Amino acid sequence: MSAFILPNHNIVGKSKIDKAIMKSRDWISAKENADLKAAKSIIGLKWSNKKLSEFEDLLKSIDNPILLTVPSSSRKNVLPIALAQKLYTETGIPFAIGDKHFDAIHNKQSKHLPRFERAFHPREYIPVDTGQLKKLFHGKNIIIVDDILTSGGSVKQLIKTLTDHDIKTKSVVALMGERRLEVDQKSIARLKQALKKQKINLSATALAQCLTRAEIGTIIIKINNARSENARNKVTGQLQGILQKGNFKDLGGIAISWGDKSSERVDKGDESISEKVQTGPTSDRDSGRFKIEVTLGKNEVYKTIINVPRTIKGDEKNKHLENKTKSFLRILKPDNQKGIKIKITKIINKTYQKTNELER
Repeated sequence: MSAFILPNHNIVGKSKIDKAIMKSRDWISAKENADLKAAKSIIGLKWSNKKLSEFEDLLKSIDNPILLTVPSSSRKNVLPIALAQKLYTETGIPFAIGDKHFDAIHNKQSKHLPRFERAFHPREYIPVDTGQLKKLFHGKNIIIVDDILTSGGSVKQLIKTLTDHDIKTKSVVALMGERRLEVDQKSIARLKQALKKQKINLSATALAQCLTRAEIGTIIIKINNARSENARNKVTGQLQGILQKGNFKDLGGIAISWGDKSSERVDKGDESISEKVQTGPTSDRDSGRFKIEVTLGKNEVYKTIINVPRTIKGDEKNKHLENKTKSFLRILKPDNQKGIKIKITKIINKTYQKTNELER
């Protein structure tokens, strides 16, 4: 894995997060129902001409820029897409929709996690088609587009993935939030002091290389609040988890089954996508969307949906699915492989998502 650097020249529409607008009908519809009209309304409120001028000044220092929206695990959040479309219209800078090129997988969604726990449950972004990704972004400099930079964790993970594929990220643009992502020496010193005080024998410098400035801030508070031995042991284990990913080189010994026929209904804003799960011999399964369901122990069940390019078939498709499953397991970080069960089901889309037409 290549070393990654967080950009230090980022732009946000507003530095203060507007909690009132996040409760508005337009925000919720854009975030959860892929409502592009509602998203454009939000962009109009939060992205000013002053910020557009700042963005145009930024472009003067970046050769061959291209915008990339942050993928959402639900594939329903179109706020970053609406902002990218706005910037494209005003400046002519092309943009790519992250949902088309990456699968966003995680063990828990950020919105369901307390602020102090989010750094311990990072997303992982897996390219849908590595060859297509390199072809699209070869020789380009990425400007990532997001809706909110709360901790910057999602953007950080996307930058890591891009860096691993030799793709450079030059800046981040968002509607609101904390634009400072890069960890400063003062934050590292504060983290080192907190670790020392609680007698946690971990490197502050090593942790800082895995975190954003805001993530370190919340972790310092969590460390300082660990007043009992059990609490200290828990936070130590969580910090070790940040430094060490689970290693799944081989899925041998883990039971993998293909799902029975079933149906799901997913709301995509104005459209409804009926999804039916098919089963059958390996040679009969078309490439497309697959649901991976991992069972750890008796009651822990985790699910994610991933894409397989239609150009990948046969044994290559099985290998692709195996790699996706390994990535999901690395996020779940089970103690060992004993008792793990994996179920993979094929999903057929009856219609397509409107936002796929927007890419320029």
